[in-house]
Amino acid sequence: ELMSRAEKLSQLPSHVSTAAAFDDLALSTAVGDVADAAQQLYAKSMEPGQWLEDFRLDPFSPNFSTLGVTELIDFSEVIQEDLDGMKMPLLQQRRFWHNTSAIPHAGSLEAIATSAADVIRKSPAHEAIAEWLRTIRLFSYYDAITKLGARDAADLAEIESDELTRYTGMPLLARRRFIACACVAGSVTVAGVCTTASEQACAMATAAADQTDALE
Repeated sequence: ELMSRAEKLSQLPSHVSTAAAFDDLALSTAVGDVADAAQQLYAKSMEPGQWLEDFRLDPFSPNFSTLGVTELIDFSEVIQEDLDGMKMPLLQQRRFWHNTSAIPHAGSLEAIATSAADVIRKSPAHEAIAEWLRTIRLFSYYDAITKLGARDAADLAEIESDELTRYTGMPLLARRRFIACACVAGSVTVAGVCTTASEQACAMATAAADQTDALE
């Protein structure tokens, strides 16, 4: 649809618009939309293993799999400590950071947490946890989380990192995302905002997730 729009705009005679620049701007916008759509399609269709192979990083494919990279967008959540932990050399690290800049970003954990909290506010109570997990791309863990006893949003912040590892098998990237979002989700029921104490607890829990992974 966007390609068709761009082609039609390119064929418009100049007298159709009072200013040729208007047509140029419209065409440029259409082409930009096509490029954005192509980038999103690329991110959804490309397998992480293939992406690593394309940039000669495939020897680290098992490391990224263990970290929890299951789709291309997950690479945007990888941090420097993760690369250091897998002992990736300098040249490969530079190549990784350079090429991940072209991947659509998942957003900061704070932004993801805020978006997920909004979903809780708008969802019926009996659907809140499911929709929250869906929003943070962890719906596959719904059964495991509810088996731990999570019945509403406030319960989510009580789940600890080692429990996610032991009872759900959740990898590090997923645990970081869960913990960072859980403190905000839990505070929705209490006051609608994350308190300073909750923020501190969230930071400690996120650090604990990293520490647990380091010990493993």
